[in-house]
Amino acid sequence: MIRVGLILLLFVGSLSVEPPTPSSYYPFGTILGENRGVYAYSNGGGVTNSSGYNYVGPVFTGVKWQCVEYSRRWLILTQNITFDSVAVAADIWSLENWKSSADGSVVPIVLHENGNALSPPVPGSLLIYPVGQGSWWAGHVAVITDVAFNRSYVYLTEENYDDTVLWLGTRNYSRALPLIITSEGRYEIVSQQPVKGWITPQSPQSYDKSDSVSLWIGIVAVIVIVTVVVGTVVRFWMRREIGYEKV
Repeated sequence: MIRVGLILLLFVGSLSVEPPTPSSYYPFGTILGENRGVYAYSNGGGVTNSSGYNYVGPVFTGVKWQCVEYSRRWLILTQNITFDSVAVAADIWSLENWKSSADGSVVPIVLHENGNALSPPVPGSLLIYPVGQGSWWAGHVAVITDVAFNRSYVYLTEENYDDTVLWLGTRNYSRALPLIITSEGRYEIVSQQPVKGWITPQSPQSYDKSDSVSLWIGIVAVIVIVTVVVGTVVRFWMRREIGYEKV
């Protein structure tokens, strides 16, 4: 009886004591995924679980490993574009322009309000979430790295959204969201959390050397013509003056 009771006690005890389970969040700094050579790191599952600043060379990217940091780093490494510091991610929507990370020159941007946009997002657009409740108190930003119109999806990469998903080596995006065209012909990205819209940097005008050569040829031609005309007028007036003196 004692042996049976001891066995039962151990059995019941084994049911009541759960083995410790590791956190479902990947540790802070774990590489979650990669897109175009730009790695996304885990923030450890905390909204503000950050540690220190990050840089690409001398260019500031943000606080490790926040959503703003990844979006700015992705733009710097793939587009040579950055944007000014913001208090929270949602404030990116209020910026008037972005700038070149190489020389600081202005990069114009276009804001597309979700559900009212006449133009679709493109790779390199930033998806902006507004300030919301709970963990969305700062909003959120993600990079739109691909747009598949045949499947009606946009593909995102980001940090500090879901630190439980490891997408490295399986795909080059963190998640995909449906892209629809409304009955009014406007573009809308469908998400469980309301989306403010997307921001698209304006592409710099292409530089064609042939255009430059043509421009200089035109300038030289104008100078020659003006010189000939002025010379002709001067000679005409000189002849008139000489004629008057002989009278």
